[in-house]
Amino acid sequence: MTALLKRISQSGFIQLLITLATYSFYACVIGLSLTPSIIFMSGAWNRLIGQNPSLWSWIPLSMCAGVSVYLYFISGILVMGTMIRLISAGIRPGIYPDASFTVLRWLIYSGIYTIVHTTIMPMVRMTWFANLFFRLLGCRMGKRVFLNTWTLNDPYLIELGDDVIVGGGAELSCHIYEKGRLILDRIRIGSGSLVGANCYISPGVTIGEKCVIGLGSVVRRGKRIPDGAHYTSLAGLPVREMAKLEKGMAKQ
Repeated sequence: MTALLKRISQSGFIQLLITLATYSFYACVIGLSLTPSIIFMSGAWNRLIGQNPSLWSWIPLSMCAGVSVYLYFISGILVMGTMIRLISAGIRPGIYPDASFTVLRWLIYSGIYTIVHTTIMPMVRMTWFANLFFRLLGCRMGKRVFLNTWTLNDPYLIELGDDVIVGGGAELSCHIYEKGRLILDRIRIGSGSLVGANCYISPGVTIGEKCVIGLGSVVRRGKRIPDGAHYTSLAGLPVREMAKLEKGMAKQ
């Protein structure tokens, strides 16, 4: 199987066919997500425009168009979230060669995630719908989790405890790609912890309870941060003070 996939990956023509087939699949997923909006707009058109269009009928029709956009946000979360969950089912932490069925599945569901990431999530972050989407994808999320970001890559490998806050622009990524291999690993964040804005949390990271990951920090792969620690990458902070913060020894 691996040898066959490797041959496929080296054939430009076969890659083109797979790409076109994948785009067709994405088009069907998008169309299914748009179905409630199209049904709603069709009914609004028949009621408001019909055979006797007038200037004033276009105003409520435009309002209905706005409603249909938000219908897409909701239906897209449900439809695309379910599709990603199905495609990613059974994928476990591990190291996978690029010519493997797991990587092919990862690429396909990542494409759907990109559609949601660019067309829906910017409009629903910090809302119940954002949390619903990541729960649908398999993220283990506690109570009162606050997400001011929409970049939780491979969320079925992410565990967030109660009262976790993830700041704006922060990225939690459970994958890296290096030397022709896809590496997947879990990210765990304990209850009461804060991940500051624009942080990058790498695969395999475990953050304890009531930790603070400072603004713009990069937590490298496999790092374990103990309970109560303050982690920072701010330039100009003395090395000894940074060590104390990481060990949770700084004065509160």
